Amino acid sequence: MDSPFLLRDVYDDMMVDGVQPTGDIFVALIMGTMRGARLQDAFFFRDEMRAMGLVPEVALYNFLISTCGKWKNSILAIQIVEEMKRYDVKPNGQTYVCLLNAWAAAGRLDQALAIVHDMTAAGFELNKFCYAGLMVAHINKMPRADDVAARIIELAEQSKGWSSLEASGNTGNAMLGVSEEERLKLLLEMLKKDGKTPDTFITMQTMRCYLHAADINRAVQIFEDYLNEGKPSVMELYATLVEGAMVGHTPRGRQLAQETLVNMTSRKFFLNNKVGSDLLLAAAGEKVSKYLSLDIFRKIVFICPFSTSFS
Repeated sequence: MDSPFLLRDVYDDMMVDGVQPTGDIFVALIMGTMRGARLQDAFFFRDEMRAMGLVPEVALYNFLISTCGKWKNSILAIQIVEEMKRYDVKPNGQTYVCLLNAWAAAGRLDQALAIVHDMTAAGFELNKFCYAGLMVAHINKMPRADDVAARIIELAEQSKGWSSLEASGNTGNAMLGVSEEERLKLLLEMLKKDGKTPDTFITMQTMRCYLHAADINRAVQIFEDYLNEGKPSVMELYATLVEGAMVGHTPRGRQLAQETLVNMTSRKFFLNNKVGSDLLLAAAGEKVSKYLSLDIFRKIVFICPFSTSFS
């Protein structure tokens, strides 16, 4: 059982033993529940904290708003802001960012734009998390507008001059609700618009995205296009295709993994210890046929020699 599920028991034991929680203890309890995205428990501790005469500071309120965003509960996030006003807790720039992203996660574009207006009226500048939140709001808004891609690229262009104001902190949910595939598509569109082509790293990440989405044909096409363009090939590019092909352990994937290993060694590329060990572990996940798994093992170990290491 994960620790967030035990925090209520810990708190109950403290009460039975007569231990008076301090503000720092409540912060730790709330933060612990939020790690497990347990919204109900987070607000239970908030209520207990207030009942003992302790008022949360702005940082803790920001974390609560962020948690509401993870649950796409923008109404509750607004209620937290109203509570801050009642207790004279002044919002800071990060408060607006967390609130913006809570609306964005729910696809409430108009409300997200209103938060931007309130934020600038309060004297805060937009930072990269604000622009990311607005992108998410456009993507999550249903029905999705026909010009959403153009709007997102426009926001990305505007964000090149973002402020670094409070760039650190709990804004990790800025791209909440946007799949890895959607993010990559946006990145590729931006590169194309700027007249640039993906480098090896971006190509590998794009392949990995499609392979994990079970779109093997698209990943292979990206791999082949990269090689046909005469770009420098590296062992890691082949290894990415092999490892991704083994996701789900499908017959097509197993065949592709074996063919890629043979193709790789024929071009005089060999695995290093880390990559070889990773591929062995991926092949070991085969649950359909131990014999097919052994075929991949043989090709990794005997055709692509390296010093195995699992440390």
